[in-house]
Amino acid sequence: GWKHKVLEGTKKQFGILKKLMRDSKVDEVICATDAGREGELIFRLVYEQAECQKPMKRLWISSMEEQAIKDGFASLKDGSCYDSLYQSALCRAKADWLIGMNGTRAFTKKYGRKQTIGRVQTPTLAMLAERQAKIQNFVKEPYYKVELFGAGVVAVSEQMAQEQDADAMQA
Repeated sequence: GWKHKVLEGTKKQFGILKKLMRDSKVDEVICATDAGREGELIFRLVYEQAECQKPMKRLWISSMEEQAIKDGFASLKDGSCYDSLYQSALCRAKADWLIGMNGTRAFTKKYGRKQTIGRVQTPTLAMLAERQAKIQNFVKEPYYKVELFGAGVVAVSEQMAQEQDADAMQA
């Protein structure tokens, strides 16, 4: 199984949350993180790491305006309604770790120097490499445009590869 641990720099804050979640005066916990996959993941990891067993509700708001917050608290949903969102976020996090860890090791070994690999980084790098290749392999090609001037207005045609097409349009 996957194990998580609290980072050294966040232990103090985690300790505060754990104490509050386990306090006998607290009868339910409200997840009020960002409305989305990552917010859900962060809350659930803290909830599980704290070994909290209390019922959980979810505050889902997309605005920090007072009325939106009041409306959100008036319509809290059971935390289980967001289990699929949590599983989705957990799957993404595990995939990132597996791809990054194994891909980085494999490519580093293959090329004899550190080669970092990642779910976002790798396709982004591929897009940059593809664009650079297009720039390096660019071949100038002549083209023709027709410009018409009149009454303070200029009309410009699209680029045309054939001069006779431009001549025909101009005529």
